[in-house]
Amino acid sequence: MPRMRILTVNEQEAFNKPPPFDHRDRKKFFDFPKSLLAVAATMRNPDHQISFLVSCGYFRATRRFYAPADFVDRDIAYVASQLDHSVPSNVR
Repeated sequence: MPRMRILTVNEQEAFNKPPPFDHRDRKKFFDFPKSLLAVAATMRNPDHQISFLVSCGYFRATRRFYAPADFVDRDIAYVASQLDHSVPSNVR
């Protein structure tokens, strides 16, 4: 039995990418509780801390995880600034 195509190729690509956030969404979804920031602080590498928190923000927004290669630069920079870290070069 052939598989039914529900989404077009473009819709599949959009579905597999993180949501596009504006400044209000970033403020909402990347506002982390102290307990989650404490978990991130236990990670030694700042790049891992940033990647972890970006993943948490995306999960909070969509209930899905995304590949680090798909992270949006502005979201990475926003989380890095919250942690007082420089924007990492190798989060992806």
